[in-house]
Amino acid sequence: MGVFRAVAFGQILTANLILARTLGYPSTADLIAASIDFSEQLCSDSELRLELRRLLEVRGVVRGFEVPVEQKDGRTRWLSVDARVVRERDGNILRYEGTTVDITERRRAEEALRTNLERFQALVANSAEEIIVLDADQKLVYLSPSVARASGYSREESTKLDALAAVHPDDRAIVESCLREALEKPEQPLPFQVRLLRADGSWRWVEGVLTNLLEQPRIEGIVINYHDITERKQAEEEHQLLAAELLQAQKMEAVGRLAGGVAHNFNNLLTAIGGYAELALARLPADSDARADVEEIKRATERAAVVARGLLAFSRRRVSCRESLDLNEIVLEIGALLDQVIGENVELKTTLAPGLRPVEGDRSQLEQVIVNLAMNARDAMPEGGTLTIETASLNLSEPLADFDDSPERGRYVALSLRDTGIGMDEETRAKIFQPFFTTKDADHGTGLGLSTVYAIVEEAGGCILVESQPNEGTTFVIYLPESDSPA
Repeated sequence: MGVFRAVAFGQILTANLILARTLGYPSTADLIAASIDFSEQLCSDSELRLELRRLLEVRGVVRGFEVPVEQKDGRTRWLSVDARVVRERDGNILRYEGTTVDITERRRAEEALRTNLERFQALVANSAEEIIVLDADQKLVYLSPSVARASGYSREESTKLDALAAVHPDDRAIVESCLREALEKPEQPLPFQVRLLRADGSWRWVEGVLTNLLEQPRIEGIVINYHDITERKQAEEEHQLLAAELLQAQKMEAVGRLAGGVAHNFNNLLTAIGGYAELALARLPADSDARADVEEIKRATERAAVVARGLLAFSRRRVSCRESLDLNEIVLEIGALLDQVIGENVELKTTLAPGLRPVEGDRSQLEQVIVNLAMNARDAMPEGGTLTIETASLNLSEPLADFDDSPERGRYVALSLRDTGIGMDEETRAKIFQPFFTTKDADHGTGLGLSTVYAIVEEAGGCILVESQPNEGTTFVIYLPESDSPA
């Protein structure tokens, strides 16, 4: 500790060796000899020097007043000064006296700490990493600026939120589990992925770690570090969707090749069987007992030919006869067949739009589409119901918002078949066009009907959309591009 005594006008009277060396002098004699205005030697900052003098004159005593000192060699040190005023009987200042303590190292440490703190605060403020600190009761203690930036909430709104308020209801159990585990495992980082609510009502995915640092004296909190991974999640979902679509396309191609090869050979055999059946019928007398059996062979051959045509249409190996067609005309002509297909307990209604533009396609294939969908509707209404067939002209200015496979903008003729049957759940609806997928038993379903419908519609340049809910019926809507050629 340095000790000094100086007269009122500033010249030093006495000092100890510690003070002399602190100011850069080898001895007290050298310090006293160089002294003209001790206040300038004691404080190199003029504003602080005036403040020190003012406080001494007003208060009479100053404690812990920190001042910079310029040493003899020009280097600067910091002193903490305790000083008092000694006055004469008339109140005039006689002298100043006091002590000093060198606080240079402490000031350097504080400056380094302040610099580091400012650097840390700048890093946190500009970091994309979001940081939340909770106390032992899971109350919010600290919120980094990045939380407000990413969530869209203001800082005031963010600080008022409950710790779990912004977590998706389906993900809250994950956070609660992490918090429980963190209390049992201090200082162990626990990873998590959850969805958080934005101020605009949308959800974003975040990934991070939760660490219990309640026992760390400088933190005393549960620290949650996380960052936004919404784009990564979307990319992963798109990748999975593309992978599933590629796998489905590969399956469709493989099945199509197999079905085409089988159907081609099968059709050749059916042609031969049908031909021999015709010859046999021509040779049999009208009253022959065998005639009924041969006629049944012929009918079975014709039914099998329908299956073969479906396989060939599915595999796209059947040569289609494209022409300009009137959908209204096709629906009217096939009405009698549909009445037989759907049975007596299903009512058939048709609503046909007048002045319908023609479409391009194969008549027999489009008839097959209508028959297959009507049979599906019949099977979905085992207790009876209503099948409604409608046609309409549409001019789409934008793709339909509720469907991923919506037709593009343009003019279309729409054919819809709506039943009042049992409907489908989302999982079933997503699979109905897959080959060999069926909800029917082995005796009543091949799993090729709807996949054949899909292939025919796609080959005609159109698309087919499905709307269905359990116990609320099903609607198939086929969109076919309008043709410029007359029907």
